[in-house]
Amino acid sequence: MLNLIKEMKEVLPKGRVHDNPALIDVYAIDASFYKPKAKLVVDAENLEDIFHILEVCRKHHMGVTFRGSGTGINEARPSGLAPG
Repeated sequence: MLNLIKEMKEVLPKGRVHDNPALIDVYAIDASFYKPKAKLVVDAENLEDIFHILEVCRKHHMGVTFRGSGTGINEARPSGLAPG
């Protein structure tokens, strides 16, 4: 897990990779009954960010769940990472 965090911090600007458990819990909650447990939250701002996020996650065999800011646009899926 530490390698995943380190690599994610290398590909994204400072302040956009969050491994604080309290913040992760906030991002994992929406209006659904499903309560996934993310291991990391990252803020993607463009397609290049998403490319790098997916590349690092694939290398570490980590699933990805995209969050629609509580809009209900994205379906909840089990995974270990929740881009914010």
